[in-house]
Amino acid sequence: MNTSSIQNREAKIAGIIREYSKWDVDRDWLFAENRSKSNIFRESFHKINDYLKDEDLALWYLAFSQSFGRKTEVMHRKMADLCTAADLPLITFETDFPRGCPYLERKDMVMKDILAIDFSKQTEEIVEDIKERYRSEKFYHGGKWCRNETFENCPFRNDCPICAWEKLMYDFHFPYRKQKRFFYYDSLCILNNSTISSFGDLFSKLNSQITDPTKRIIVIKTILEGIRGITTKTLLFLQMENIYRNRDLDYSELIFVDLHAIRVAKHVRFPYYEDYDLVTAIKKFCEKYNLTARQTDLALWEMGFLCTDAGCLRDNAKLFVFNWNNVPGSDSDQLIKFLIDECNIYWAEGAEINKIDDNRIIQIRKDENIARITLDEPEGKARLSVNNDKMLDLIVKNETEQLNVYRRCIFYDICTKRKELTGVEEKE
Repeated sequence: MNTSSIQNREAKIAGIIREYSKWDVDRDWLFAENRSKSNIFRESFHKINDYLKDEDLALWYLAFSQSFGRKTEVMHRKMADLCTAADLPLITFETDFPRGCPYLERKDMVMKDILAIDFSKQTEEIVEDIKERYRSEKFYHGGKWCRNETFENCPFRNDCPICAWEKLMYDFHFPYRKQKRFFYYDSLCILNNSTISSFGDLFSKLNSQITDPTKRIIVIKTILEGIRGITTKTLLFLQMENIYRNRDLDYSELIFVDLHAIRVAKHVRFPYYEDYDLVTAIKKFCEKYNLTARQTDLALWEMGFLCTDAGCLRDNAKLFVFNWNNVPGSDSDQLIKFLIDECNIYWAEGAEINKIDDNRIIQIRKDENIARITLDEPEGKARLSVNNDKMLDLIVKNETEQLNVYRRCIFYDICTKRKELTGVEEKE
């Protein structure tokens, strides 16, 4: 790809990100009195917050609910139901470990030691100091904190709030993960000690000791990353704190970098990615096109995995897929590529293609799997279904006596859906 083509592609991607950001959300959206559009995140947040009277904890639990790899809306609802059914002292981390717990005093000592660090030092040194004092079981497995073997054999087990937390997760049918019990344990250690009693305390203490917002977010991130059972969703929590709690945090330190994000960047050939790591690539791209790290990160994360080199660069809001008359035939390979790349129907490779029902249905079959594209020419559409489940509608155009089938641009679909879900008015 020559320099001109690269610049043209970069400019198009920047335009897409800017367009996608028009329906971004903020604190005003979360707390708007006129909530004309139903939104599960907003409903779940307010349900939890109304009960806990703690916005930070509401965001913390919603971030945790996303660590199970299940559908977002389902897990938001389940977490809201769990939180509001729990005893308030338990769910707000006010219930302490039982007397006799061998780790009872350690949480006080560790947090005091962390806050006593010389934060004027270089960031790398500070991070090492935090890790040395915290020694999270998530990374070190050194027996400094409670873990599965210790908990199962502990004589104080039945009096420990972890037991009540586990029962809640069981009662509300959360997927079982042993590490999820220690999400509660590690959170309690950070939020119930002689120095810190809430996320508000944690942010306030660090704000008073660290003036550099970039250094401050690295410190907070390092502490929270040691918590077991929540994985990368600590970043999601901090992103939400920035958006909905107006924290002065450097968003460029909150960019998601995991296997999924890297696959996305490679898939859409994100600018600069071949020459830099993903975070540096995003920073440079944002500087060049006057975008924020949040705008670019969110667009890559939420819509990037659906984009293709052709698909995310819209052309009149529709993309040619195949000619109905040429399937089966010369456009068969093009159709199969569309099913695999755009629709994630991976079994379609090598599938048999034929027409049935007087050429009104294209059938793609392999083993027990069947996909059908049903033509509705008067309505100007064709419906794709997989194993009898509707997947999407394609656009059909009769052009010079040829039935051409188009896919509405994925970018167009996602922006429309995002606007519908958030109910946000378009930003200039």
